[in-house]
Amino acid sequence: MPPAQSALVVGAGAVGVSCALQLARRGVAVTLIDRGPVGGGTSHGNAGAILRAASPIADPGIVWKVPSMLMDPTGPLAIRWRYLPRLAPWLLRFIVESRPERHRANADAIWLLGDQAPDAWRRQVRGAPAETLLSPVGWLKVYSSEASYRAAEGGRALYRARGAALEEFDAHELRQLEPNLAPIFARGVLHADGLFALNPRRLVELCAEAAVAQGAVIRQAEVVDVEADDARAAVTLADGDRLEADRLVLAAGAWSRGLAEKLGAKVPLETERGYHLMFETPERSLNRPVVWEDKSFVLCPMEHGLRLTSQVELAGLEAPPDFRRVETLIPMARRMLPSLAGAPTDRWLGFRPSLPDARPVVGPSPRAGAALLAFGHQHYGLSLAARTGEVVADMALGVDPGFDPTPLSAARWA
Repeated sequence: MPPAQSALVVGAGAVGVSCALQLARRGVAVTLIDRGPVGGGTSHGNAGAILRAASPIADPGIVWKVPSMLMDPTGPLAIRWRYLPRLAPWLLRFIVESRPERHRANADAIWLLGDQAPDAWRRQVRGAPAETLLSPVGWLKVYSSEASYRAAEGGRALYRARGAALEEFDAHELRQLEPNLAPIFARGVLHADGLFALNPRRLVELCAEAAVAQGAVIRQAEVVDVEADDARAAVTLADGDRLEADRLVLAAGAWSRGLAEKLGAKVPLETERGYHLMFETPERSLNRPVVWEDKSFVLCPMEHGLRLTSQVELAGLEAPPDFRRVETLIPMARRMLPSLAGAPTDRWLGFRPSLPDARPVVGPSPRAGAALLAFGHQHYGLSLAARTGEVVADMALGVDPGFDPTPLSAARWA
């Protein structure tokens, strides 16, 4: 196909905005479309991590952990049982992907994008206002005991084997690194090569502004239909308008499944619902995001308050939010950070696009070369967004992205 001169990008979250910005910088006439405001969906409320990502959730031990997770009222996983019949095929595939050989292959596939994730973000915001929102403080995991630290060795080995920078701390060293943490943790591990987005939504908004400065157009509208072949693509909006371009980039996150099917890509996309609570920043706060690994929640010192984020709820896109489970974590958050006081100032629910193998779908639709897919990033949407944008722009212009993207193709689900 000839290099794209025009593109329609559906989805204005971190991934879609990064795709739009990278395309616009290379001279493509871009229209960015979303039914909501830029960054107003899942990108609004994440934990701000930008990591060299390589860790699929479906690890070899996950199947045996699920029952205890579901029984624990403060545990990291909840399932709306009425949704289980619809969810069952996805869960069966998830179990298959937890086999050791599949887990390794999935980690390698994520690493195709994850290896350069922080560097891609640095390239994307260099010299722009958004650069001030990326802090090089890493991503800290803390463990209550030596036993829980040893239990997580498999995950650390996965990262070390791929060259990620991990720094380990004993209890004394941890208190030097984060003096306001309660002295209840035996170990800490820092992903030292990670970045922290101090305000993920504002980061996405500023990147969208940069795309507009390069000529992109943003249109807030609902996409009701998409079509593409190997030469052209088009979208139909709820108001009846039909827009055409050389390429269509589908980056609608958890809402991508139905549109992808219309483009010839049938993928088992599900939704991991994630919750957060916001608090006023305590006087004695944290220097970086801290994950209490034993309890599976994160405290994030954002520029606009302290964020507590956790939980995976499997319930689809339509069920109303239930904040009771995340609110049960407040006493543990106060135990972790004794200076945390006051009631939550905000509550939020977001929708992570999740595939059983945790690999995002990045590349052409199997039956429509003018349609590029960029969704399914699960917990790594922010981390992988800038690198995904670079790769999608390469593909749209016929440039070698520097690796074989076959493991990320939607054709793996054919």
